[in-house]
Amino acid sequence: MRNSQDYGYVIAVLLGDKIQGGFTWVLRCSYSPSLKRNRIKSVFSTVGILMKRIFDMKKRTAFIGAILSLMPLGQPFLIKTSIALVTAKIVIFNSDWAIAESAEFYFKLGNQKLDSEDYKGAISDYTKAIKINPKDGDAYRERGYSKSVLEDDKGAISDYTKAIKINPKDGDAYRERGYSKSVLEDDKGAISDYTKAIGINPKDGDAYRERGYSKVNLNDYEGALSDYTKAIKINPEDGEGYMGRFRAKLFSGDFKGAVSDRNKAFAVFSKDKSQLSVKDIVSSKMLAKRTDMWKVFSQSAGFNGKTYEKPITYYIHDENSKNISKHLPKAMRNSYEISDDEEQFTVDIFSYIDSIIDLDFVRVNSKSKAMISIYKTDKDGKKDEKAENGSGVMQEPPRGVKYKIEVAWAESPLIDPKLKKYPTLSIDNAFTIAHEIGHALGLNHKDPGCLPECSKSFDPEDIRFNNRDSVMSYNNFLYPKVDTFFTELDIKALRTIWGIEKGN
Repeated sequence: MRNSQDYGYVIAVLLGDKIQGGFTWVLRCSYSPSLKRNRIKSVFSTVGILMKRIFDMKKRTAFIGAILSLMPLGQPFLIKTSIALVTAKIVIFNSDWAIAESAEFYFKLGNQKLDSEDYKGAISDYTKAIKINPKDGDAYRERGYSKSVLEDDKGAISDYTKAIKINPKDGDAYRERGYSKSVLEDDKGAISDYTKAIGINPKDGDAYRERGYSKVNLNDYEGALSDYTKAIKINPEDGEGYMGRFRAKLFSGDFKGAVSDRNKAFAVFSKDKSQLSVKDIVSSKMLAKRTDMWKVFSQSAGFNGKTYEKPITYYIHDENSKNISKHLPKAMRNSYEISDDEEQFTVDIFSYIDSIIDLDFVRVNSKSKAMISIYKTDKDGKKDEKAENGSGVMQEPPRGVKYKIEVAWAESPLIDPKLKKYPTLSIDNAFTIAHEIGHALGLNHKDPGCLPECSKSFDPEDIRFNNRDSVMSYNNFLYPKVDTFFTELDIKALRTIWGIEKGN
Protein backbone atom coordinates (compact mmCIF):
# COMPACT_ATOMS: atom_id res chain seq x y z
CA MET A 1 0.00 0.00 0.00
CA ARG A 2 1.33 3.46 -0.99
CA ASN A 3 2.44 5.49 2.03
CA SER A 4 0.67 8.81 2.47
CA GLN A 5 3.91 10.77 2.49
CA ASP A 6 6.77 9.86 0.17
CA TYR A 7 10.25 11.28 0.40
CA GLY A 8 13.05 12.03 -2.00
CA TYR A 9 16.61 13.19 -1.66
CA VAL A 10 17.49 16.78 -2.50
CA ILE A 11 21.02 17.88 -3.25
CA ALA A 12 21.54 21.61 -2.99
CA VAL A 13 24.50 23.84 -3.68
CA LEU A 14 24.65 26.91 -1.54
CA LEU A 15 26.51 29.91 -2.87
CA GLY A 16 27.76 32.94 -1.00
CA ASP A 17 25.32 35.39 0.53
CA LYS A 18 25.92 37.89 -2.29
CA ILE A 19 24.37 35.67 -4.95
CA GLN A 20 22.92 37.84 -7.69
CA GLY A 21 19.90 36.14 -9.21
CA GLY A 22 19.70 32.39 -8.89
CA PHE A 23 20.20 29.19 -10.77
CA THR A 24 18.27 26.44 -12.44
CA TRP A 25 18.46 22.90 -11.26
CA VAL A 26 16.67 20.05 -12.99
CA LEU A 27 16.98 16.78 -11.13
CA ARG A 28 15.63 13.43 -12.26
CA CYS A 29 15.52 10.74 -9.62
CA SER A 30 14.19 7.27 -8.78
CA TYR A 31 12.44 6.53 -5.54
CA SER A 32 10.35 3.88 -3.84
CA PRO A 33 6.66 4.72 -3.36
CA SER A 34 6.71 3.09 0.07
CA LEU A 35 9.43 4.86 1.98
CA LYS A 36 8.85 4.62 5.73
CA ARG A 37 10.52 6.95 8.19
CA ASN A 38 14.29 6.76 7.64
CA ARG A 39 14.33 3.42 5.86
CA ILE A 40 15.44 4.26 2.32
CA LYS A 41 14.88 1.59 -0.30
CA SER A 42 16.24 3.55 -3.30
CA VAL A 43 18.39 6.53 -4.12
CA PHE A 44 18.67 8.93 -7.01
CA SER A 45 19.59 7.33 -10.34
CA THR A 46 20.72 10.62 -11.82
CA VAL A 47 22.19 13.67 -10.14
CA GLY A 48 21.14 17.04 -11.53
CA ILE A 49 23.59 19.44 -13.01
CA LEU A 50 23.81 22.74 -11.25
CA MET A 51 23.90 25.86 -13.45
CA LYS A 52 25.33 29.03 -11.86
CA ARG A 53 25.95 32.58 -12.85
CA ILE A 54 29.24 34.39 -13.12
CA PHE A 55 30.08 36.21 -9.92
CA ASP A 56 32.18 39.27 -9.25
CA MET A 57 35.28 37.54 -7.89
CA LYS A 58 36.88 40.86 -6.99
CA LYS A 59 34.22 41.60 -4.38
CA ARG A 60 33.72 38.17 -2.87
CA THR A 61 34.91 34.63 -3.35
CA ALA A 62 32.05 32.20 -3.84
CA PHE A 63 31.64 29.54 -1.21
CA ILE A 64 30.39 26.28 -2.62
CA GLY A 65 29.11 23.42 -0.56
CA ALA A 66 26.79 20.50 -0.87
CA ILE A 67 24.12 19.32 1.52
CA LEU A 68 22.36 16.03 1.39
CA SER A 69 18.97 16.19 3.06
CA LEU A 70 15.74 14.31 3.25
CA MET A 71 12.68 16.44 2.62
CA PRO A 72 8.94 15.71 2.26
CA LEU A 73 7.67 15.99 -1.28
CA GLY A 74 5.36 18.86 -2.18
CA GLN A 75 6.79 21.19 0.48
CA PRO A 76 8.16 24.62 -0.43
CA PHE A 77 11.90 25.14 0.05
CA LEU A 78 13.22 28.74 0.33
CA ILE A 79 16.74 29.68 -0.80
CA LYS A 80 17.47 33.42 -0.92
CA THR A 81 14.98 34.97 -3.40
CA SER A 82 13.98 31.69 -4.98
CA ILE A 83 11.41 29.09 -3.98
CA ALA A 84 11.75 25.45 -4.97
CA LEU A 85 8.96 22.91 -4.91
CA VAL A 86 10.33 19.46 -4.22
CA THR A 87 8.82 16.71 -6.32
CA ALA A 88 9.86 13.21 -7.25
CA LYS A 89 10.97 14.31 -10.72
CA ILE A 90 11.97 17.97 -10.96
CA VAL A 91 13.35 20.68 -8.77
CA ILE A 92 13.32 24.17 -10.29
CA PHE A 93 14.65 27.36 -8.76
CA ASN A 94 12.50 30.14 -10.21
CA SER A 95 14.84 33.06 -10.96
CA ASP A 96 15.79 35.54 -13.64
CA TRP A 97 18.44 33.09 -14.85
CA ALA A 98 15.86 30.34 -15.14
CA ILE A 99 13.55 32.62 -17.13
CA ALA A 100 16.33 33.42 -19.59
CA GLU A 101 17.03 29.73 -19.96
CA SER A 102 13.38 29.04 -20.79
CA ALA A 103 13.36 31.76 -23.46
CA GLU A 104 16.47 30.22 -24.98
CA PHE A 105 14.77 26.82 -24.95
CA TYR A 106 11.82 28.09 -26.99
CA PHE A 107 14.13 30.03 -29.30
CA LYS A 108 16.13 26.88 -30.10
CA LEU A 109 12.92 24.92 -30.53
CA GLY A 110 11.72 27.57 -32.98
CA ASN A 111 14.98 27.29 -34.91
CA GLN A 112 14.54 23.53 -35.22
CA LYS A 113 11.02 23.97 -36.60
CA LEU A 114 12.25 26.68 -38.94
CA ASP A 115 14.91 24.33 -40.30
CA SER A 116 12.27 21.63 -40.84
CA GLU A 117 10.03 24.18 -42.64
CA ASP A 118 7.34 24.12 -39.94
CA TYR A 119 6.95 27.89 -40.10
CA LYS A 120 3.72 28.13 -38.12
CA GLY A 121 5.22 26.03 -35.36
CA ALA A 122 8.36 28.18 -35.41
CA ILE A 123 6.27 31.35 -35.05
CA SER A 124 4.50 29.83 -32.05
CA ASP A 125 7.79 29.00 -30.30
CA TYR A 126 9.41 32.36 -31.07
CA THR A 127 6.29 34.04 -29.65
CA LYS A 128 6.71 32.05 -26.41
CA ALA A 129 10.37 33.06 -26.24
CA ILE A 130 9.43 36.72 -26.71
CA LYS A 131 6.72 36.50 -24.04
CA ILE A 132 9.31 35.24 -21.55
CA ASN A 133 12.00 37.66 -22.70
CA PRO A 134 10.57 40.69 -24.55
CA LYS A 135 14.12 41.91 -25.26
CA ASP A 136 15.05 38.87 -27.36
CA GLY A 137 15.82 40.60 -30.65
CA ASP A 138 16.90 37.37 -32.34
CA ALA A 139 13.49 35.82 -31.65
CA TYR A 140 11.77 38.83 -33.24
CA ARG A 141 14.03 38.59 -36.29
CA GLU A 142 13.51 34.86 -36.80
CA ARG A 143 9.78 35.16 -36.24
CA GLY A 144 9.78 37.88 -38.89
CA TYR A 145 11.56 35.57 -41.31
CA SER A 146 9.01 32.81 -40.67
CA LYS A 147 6.18 35.26 -41.33
CA SER A 148 7.84 36.37 -44.55
CA VAL A 149 8.03 32.78 -45.81
CA LEU A 150 4.29 32.49 -45.11
CA GLU A 151 3.79 35.69 -47.16
CA ASP A 152 2.88 37.83 -44.13
CA ASP A 153 5.40 40.51 -45.05
CA LYS A 154 3.63 43.27 -43.14
CA GLY A 155 3.88 41.19 -39.99
CA ALA A 156 7.48 40.38 -40.85
CA ILE A 157 8.38 44.06 -41.19
CA SER A 158 6.85 44.74 -37.75
CA ASP A 159 9.01 42.02 -36.18
CA TYR A 160 12.18 43.10 -37.99
CA THR A 161 11.59 46.67 -36.81
CA LYS A 162 11.33 45.49 -33.19
CA ALA A 163 14.50 43.44 -33.60
CA ILE A 164 16.34 46.50 -34.94
CA LYS A 165 15.06 48.64 -32.06
CA ILE A 166 16.50 46.12 -29.60
CA ASN A 167 19.74 45.75 -31.55
CA PRO A 168 20.44 48.60 -34.02
CA LYS A 169 23.53 46.70 -35.23
CA ASP A 170 21.55 43.67 -36.45
CA GLY A 171 22.47 43.72 -40.13
CA ASP A 172 20.48 40.56 -40.85
CA ALA A 173 17.30 42.23 -39.60
CA TYR A 174 17.88 45.23 -41.89
CA ARG A 175 18.52 42.95 -44.88
CA GLU A 176 15.44 40.80 -44.25
CA ARG A 177 13.25 43.85 -43.66
CA GLY A 178 14.50 45.17 -46.97
CA TYR A 179 13.44 41.96 -48.67
CA SER A 180 9.91 42.18 -47.23
CA LYS A 181 9.66 45.81 -48.31
CA SER A 182 10.66 44.80 -51.82
CA VAL A 183 7.97 42.11 -51.88
CA LEU A 184 5.46 44.84 -50.98
CA GLU A 185 6.89 46.94 -53.86
CA ASP A 186 8.55 49.48 -51.57
CA ASP A 187 11.87 49.26 -53.40
CA LYS A 188 13.13 52.64 -52.21
CA GLY A 189 12.58 51.58 -48.61
CA ALA A 190 14.19 48.23 -49.39
CA ILE A 191 17.30 49.89 -50.85
CA SER A 192 17.61 52.01 -47.70
CA ASP A 193 17.55 48.89 -45.50
CA TYR A 194 19.98 46.97 -47.70
CA THR A 195 22.36 49.93 -47.56
CA LYS A 196 22.22 49.93 -43.76
CA ALA A 197 22.88 46.18 -43.72
CA ILE A 198 25.93 46.68 -45.94
CA GLY A 199 27.14 49.50 -43.68
CA ILE A 200 27.06 47.09 -40.74
CA ASN A 201 28.60 44.21 -42.71
CA PRO A 202 30.36 45.18 -45.97
CA LYS A 203 30.83 41.46 -46.73
CA ASP A 204 27.07 40.80 -46.87
CA GLY A 205 26.82 39.55 -50.45
CA ASP A 206 23.10 38.80 -50.07
CA ALA A 207 22.40 42.45 -49.24
CA TYR A 208 24.29 43.60 -52.35
CA ARG A 209 22.38 41.09 -54.50
CA GLU A 210 18.96 42.04 -53.15
CA ARG A 211 19.74 45.75 -53.44
CA GLY A 212 20.60 45.07 -57.08
CA TYR A 213 17.19 43.45 -57.54
CA SER A 214 15.40 46.52 -56.16
CA LYS A 215 17.48 48.81 -58.37
CA VAL A 216 16.43 46.81 -61.45
CA ASN A 217 12.81 47.32 -60.41
CA LEU A 218 13.49 51.07 -60.33
CA ASN A 219 15.24 50.91 -63.74
CA ASP A 220 18.62 51.77 -62.21
CA TYR A 221 20.45 49.17 -64.29
CA GLU A 222 23.90 50.70 -63.84
CA GLY A 223 23.53 50.67 -60.06
CA ALA A 224 22.16 47.13 -60.19
CA LEU A 225 25.10 45.90 -62.28
CA SER A 226 27.49 47.34 -59.71
CA ASP A 227 25.70 45.64 -56.81
CA TYR A 228 25.43 42.26 -58.53
CA THR A 229 29.12 42.39 -59.44
CA LYS A 230 30.03 43.04 -55.80
CA ALA A 231 27.78 40.18 -54.65
CA ILE A 232 29.48 37.80 -57.11
CA LYS A 233 32.94 38.99 -56.01
CA ILE A 234 32.06 38.15 -52.39
CA ASN A 235 30.58 34.78 -53.39
CA PRO A 236 31.65 33.53 -56.86
CA GLU A 237 29.20 30.61 -56.50
CA ASP A 238 26.18 32.89 -56.07
CA GLY A 239 23.95 31.65 -58.89
CA GLU A 240 21.23 34.14 -57.95
CA GLY A 241 23.80 36.92 -58.32
CA TYR A 242 24.59 35.84 -61.88
CA MET A 243 20.89 35.52 -62.66
CA GLY A 244 20.24 39.00 -61.31
CA ARG A 245 23.08 40.47 -63.34
CA PHE A 246 21.66 38.68 -66.38
CA ARG A 247 18.42 40.62 -65.92
CA ALA A 248 20.23 43.94 -65.48
CA LYS A 249 22.30 43.38 -68.65
CA LEU A 250 19.27 42.17 -70.61
CA PHE A 251 17.16 45.22 -69.77
CA SER A 252 20.07 47.57 -70.49
CA GLY A 253 20.55 46.01 -73.96
CA ASP A 254 23.72 43.98 -73.35
CA PHE A 255 22.40 40.71 -74.79
CA LYS A 256 25.76 39.01 -75.15
CA GLY A 257 26.70 39.77 -71.54
CA ALA A 258 23.22 38.71 -70.39
CA VAL A 259 23.53 35.32 -72.08
CA SER A 260 26.94 34.76 -70.53
CA ASP A 261 25.66 35.47 -67.00
CA ARG A 262 22.57 33.30 -67.38
CA ASN A 263 24.69 30.39 -68.53
CA LYS A 264 27.00 30.90 -65.54
CA ALA A 265 23.96 30.85 -63.25
CA PHE A 266 22.70 27.58 -64.75
CA ALA A 267 26.17 26.07 -64.40
CA VAL A 268 26.21 26.92 -60.69
CA PHE A 269 22.69 25.69 -60.01
CA SER A 270 23.09 22.45 -61.95
CA LYS A 271 25.80 21.25 -59.54
CA ASP A 272 23.09 20.38 -57.02
CA LYS A 273 20.59 18.14 -58.77
CA SER A 274 19.44 14.57 -59.22
CA GLN A 275 18.89 12.74 -62.50
CA LEU A 276 15.57 13.23 -64.28
CA SER A 277 13.68 10.18 -65.59
CA VAL A 278 10.90 9.57 -68.12
CA LYS A 279 8.35 9.70 -65.30
CA ASP A 280 9.46 13.28 -64.56
CA ILE A 281 8.39 14.51 -68.02
CA VAL A 282 5.55 12.12 -68.94
CA SER A 283 2.43 11.73 -66.83
CA SER A 284 1.45 8.31 -65.50
CA LYS A 285 -1.83 8.60 -67.40
CA MET A 286 0.03 9.10 -70.69
CA LEU A 287 2.36 6.20 -69.91
CA ALA A 288 -0.74 4.07 -69.34
CA LYS A 289 -2.09 5.27 -72.73
CA ARG A 290 -5.24 6.69 -71.17
CA THR A 291 -5.04 10.37 -72.22
CA ASP A 292 -7.26 11.98 -74.85
CA MET A 293 -4.14 12.84 -76.83
CA TRP A 294 -2.96 9.24 -77.05
CA LYS A 295 -6.43 7.93 -77.92
CA VAL A 296 -7.12 10.54 -80.64
CA PHE A 297 -3.61 10.43 -82.13
CA SER A 298 -3.68 6.63 -82.26
CA GLN A 299 -7.08 6.63 -83.92
CA SER A 300 -6.19 9.40 -86.36
CA ALA A 301 -2.86 7.77 -87.26
CA GLY A 302 -4.46 4.34 -87.74
CA PHE A 303 -2.61 2.51 -84.97
CA ASN A 304 -3.06 -1.24 -85.59
CA GLY A 305 -1.55 -2.44 -82.34
CA LYS A 306 1.96 -2.57 -83.76
CA THR A 307 2.53 0.57 -85.81
CA TYR A 308 0.90 3.73 -87.18
CA GLU A 309 -0.42 3.55 -90.73
CA LYS A 310 -1.16 7.28 -91.30
CA PRO A 311 0.68 10.49 -90.34
CA ILE A 312 -0.37 13.19 -87.88
CA THR A 313 -1.02 16.45 -89.69
CA TYR A 314 0.33 19.84 -88.64
CA TYR A 315 -0.22 23.41 -89.89
CA ILE A 316 2.04 26.50 -89.55
CA HIS A 317 0.11 29.79 -89.67
CA ASP A 318 2.09 32.40 -91.63
CA GLU A 319 0.05 35.61 -91.81
CA ASN A 320 -1.22 38.46 -89.69
CA SER A 321 -4.63 37.48 -88.34
CA LYS A 322 -7.00 38.35 -85.51
CA ASN A 323 -9.03 36.07 -83.26
CA ILE A 324 -7.39 32.90 -84.52
CA SER A 325 -8.76 30.78 -81.66
CA LYS A 326 -11.46 30.56 -79.03
CA HIS A 327 -9.34 28.42 -76.74
CA LEU A 328 -5.94 30.16 -76.58
CA PRO A 329 -5.35 32.79 -73.84
CA LYS A 330 -6.93 36.10 -74.87
CA ALA A 331 -3.55 37.82 -75.13
CA MET A 332 -2.43 35.23 -77.68
CA ARG A 333 -5.36 35.25 -80.11
CA ASN A 334 -3.76 37.53 -82.72
CA SER A 335 -1.14 35.92 -84.95
CA TYR A 336 1.74 37.28 -87.05
CA GLU A 337 3.68 36.42 -90.16
CA ILE A 338 6.78 34.33 -89.44
CA SER A 339 10.28 34.49 -90.90
CA ASP A 340 11.70 31.89 -93.26
CA ASP A 341 14.03 30.63 -90.53
CA GLU A 342 11.18 30.34 -88.00
CA GLU A 343 9.17 28.36 -90.54
CA GLN A 344 12.03 26.09 -91.57
CA PHE A 345 13.05 25.40 -87.99
CA THR A 346 9.50 24.27 -87.15
CA VAL A 347 9.39 21.98 -90.19
CA ASP A 348 12.80 20.54 -89.32
CA ILE A 349 11.74 19.80 -85.71
CA PHE A 350 8.82 17.69 -86.95
CA SER A 351 11.07 15.96 -89.48
CA TYR A 352 13.63 15.18 -86.80
CA ILE A 353 11.05 13.75 -84.39
CA ASP A 354 9.49 11.77 -87.28
CA SER A 355 12.86 10.08 -87.79
CA ILE A 356 13.21 8.83 -84.21
CA ILE A 357 9.68 7.75 -83.20
CA ASP A 358 7.13 5.52 -84.92
CA LEU A 359 4.54 8.28 -85.18
CA ASP A 360 4.82 10.13 -88.52
CA PHE A 361 4.01 13.73 -89.47
CA VAL A 362 2.96 15.62 -92.59
CA ARG A 363 2.45 19.35 -93.11
CA VAL A 364 -0.90 20.59 -94.44
CA ASN A 365 -1.92 24.05 -95.71
CA SER A 366 -5.10 24.51 -93.68
CA LYS A 367 -5.78 24.45 -89.97
CA SER A 368 -9.09 22.69 -90.63
CA LYS A 369 -7.10 19.69 -91.89
CA ALA A 370 -4.52 19.76 -89.11
CA MET A 371 -4.31 17.90 -85.83
CA ILE A 372 -1.69 20.42 -84.61
CA SER A 373 -1.80 24.15 -85.53
CA ILE A 374 1.08 26.52 -84.72
CA TYR A 375 0.87 30.31 -84.40
CA LYS A 376 3.24 33.18 -83.68
CA THR A 377 1.40 35.54 -81.30
CA ASP A 378 1.74 38.20 -78.63
CA LYS A 379 3.05 37.02 -75.30
CA ASP A 380 0.73 35.95 -72.53
CA GLY A 381 1.01 38.21 -69.49
CA LYS A 382 0.94 41.86 -68.44
CA LYS A 383 1.97 44.25 -71.19
CA ASP A 384 4.12 46.35 -68.84
CA GLU A 385 5.84 43.29 -67.39
CA LYS A 386 9.60 43.03 -67.90
CA ALA A 387 9.97 39.91 -70.03
CA GLU A 388 13.05 37.72 -69.62
CA ASN A 389 12.03 34.86 -71.91
CA GLY A 390 9.71 34.03 -74.73
CA SER A 391 6.17 32.91 -74.00
CA GLY A 392 4.35 29.86 -75.29
CA VAL A 393 1.37 27.61 -74.70
CA MET A 394 0.01 24.27 -75.93
CA GLN A 395 -3.77 24.23 -75.74
CA GLU A 396 -5.96 21.14 -75.84
CA PRO A 397 -9.70 21.70 -76.49
CA PRO A 398 -12.31 21.44 -73.74
CA ARG A 399 -14.35 18.25 -73.47
CA GLY A 400 -17.12 18.00 -76.06
CA VAL A 401 -15.13 19.89 -78.72
CA LYS A 402 -13.39 18.08 -81.60
CA TYR A 403 -9.86 17.24 -80.51
CA LYS A 404 -7.27 19.49 -82.11
CA ILE A 405 -4.14 20.98 -80.56
CA GLU A 406 -3.15 24.65 -80.82
CA VAL A 407 0.40 25.84 -80.16
CA ALA A 408 1.16 29.55 -79.72
CA TRP A 409 4.55 31.15 -79.15
CA ALA A 410 5.72 34.75 -78.68
CA GLU A 411 9.09 36.33 -79.32
CA SER A 412 11.70 36.57 -76.58
CA PRO A 413 13.47 39.84 -75.74
CA LEU A 414 16.70 37.85 -76.13
CA ILE A 415 17.16 38.47 -79.84
CA ASP A 416 20.74 37.15 -79.61
CA PRO A 417 22.45 34.74 -79.90
CA LYS A 418 21.17 33.16 -83.10
CA LEU A 419 21.25 29.54 -84.27
CA LYS A 420 24.03 28.90 -86.80
CA LYS A 421 21.78 26.96 -89.16
CA TYR A 422 18.99 29.56 -88.86
CA PRO A 423 20.83 32.92 -88.76
CA THR A 424 17.75 35.10 -88.16
CA LEU A 425 16.23 32.87 -85.46
CA SER A 426 17.26 33.51 -81.86
CA ILE A 427 18.11 30.52 -79.71
CA ASP A 428 15.49 31.56 -77.15
CA ASN A 429 12.69 31.69 -79.75
CA ALA A 430 13.75 28.33 -81.18
CA PHE A 431 13.71 26.84 -77.69
CA THR A 432 10.15 28.11 -77.07
CA ILE A 433 8.93 26.51 -80.32
CA ALA A 434 10.61 23.18 -79.48
CA HIS A 435 9.27 23.24 -75.91
CA GLU A 436 5.66 23.71 -77.03
CA ILE A 437 5.95 21.03 -79.73
CA GLY A 438 7.19 18.74 -76.95
CA HIS A 439 3.94 19.46 -75.08
CA ALA A 440 1.95 18.78 -78.26
CA LEU A 441 3.46 15.27 -78.37
CA GLY A 442 2.80 14.32 -74.76
CA LEU A 443 5.80 15.63 -72.79
CA ASN A 444 4.94 17.67 -69.72
CA HIS A 445 6.06 19.29 -66.50
CA LYS A 446 4.34 20.40 -63.32
CA ASP A 447 1.84 23.15 -64.04
CA PRO A 448 -1.35 24.41 -62.32
CA GLY A 449 -3.28 23.86 -65.54
CA CYS A 450 -2.71 20.10 -65.64
CA LEU A 451 -3.04 19.13 -61.97
CA PRO A 452 -3.47 16.51 -60.63
CA GLU A 453 -2.36 14.64 -63.76
CA CYS A 454 1.12 16.21 -63.78
CA SER A 455 1.53 16.48 -60.00
CA LYS A 456 4.47 14.06 -60.01
CA SER A 457 6.26 15.73 -62.92
CA PHE A 458 9.29 17.94 -62.33
CA ASP A 459 9.05 21.68 -61.78
CA PRO A 460 10.21 23.45 -64.99
CA GLU A 461 11.32 26.44 -62.93
CA ASP A 462 13.56 24.30 -60.72
CA ILE A 463 16.80 26.17 -61.31
CA ARG A 464 18.86 23.02 -60.79
CA PHE A 465 17.67 21.76 -64.18
CA ASN A 466 17.96 23.34 -67.61
CA ASN A 467 17.36 22.51 -71.25
CA ARG A 468 20.45 20.32 -71.31
CA ASP A 469 18.45 17.97 -69.08
CA SER A 470 15.15 18.27 -70.95
CA VAL A 471 13.50 20.55 -73.47
CA MET A 472 10.66 20.76 -70.93
CA SER A 473 12.71 22.87 -68.51
CA TYR A 474 12.03 26.62 -68.60
CA ASN A 475 15.72 27.28 -68.01
CA ASN A 476 17.18 27.67 -71.47
CA PHE A 477 20.95 27.22 -71.42
CA LEU A 478 21.75 29.58 -74.28
CA TYR A 479 24.16 27.71 -76.55
CA PRO A 480 22.53 24.31 -76.82
CA LYS A 481 24.54 21.24 -77.84
CA VAL A 482 22.17 20.56 -80.77
CA ASP A 483 19.75 22.75 -82.73
CA THR A 484 16.86 20.36 -82.13
CA PHE A 485 16.92 20.97 -78.33
CA PHE A 486 15.51 17.49 -77.63
CA THR A 487 17.82 15.65 -75.22
CA GLU A 488 18.44 11.91 -74.88
CA LEU A 489 15.85 11.85 -72.09
CA ASP A 490 13.28 13.62 -74.29
CA ILE A 491 13.86 11.14 -77.12
CA LYS A 492 13.54 8.20 -74.72
CA ALA A 493 10.27 9.64 -73.39
CA LEU A 494 8.82 10.20 -76.87
CA ARG A 495 9.74 6.65 -77.85
CA THR A 496 8.13 5.34 -74.69
CA ILE A 497 4.87 7.03 -75.68
CA TRP A 498 4.86 6.55 -79.47
CA GLY A 499 7.30 3.72 -80.13
CA ILE A 500 10.62 3.57 -82.02
CA GLU A 501 10.72 4.44 -85.71
CA LYS A 502 9.99 1.34 -87.79
CA GLY A 503 10.83 2.85 -91.18
CA ASN A 504 7.29 2.56 -92.55
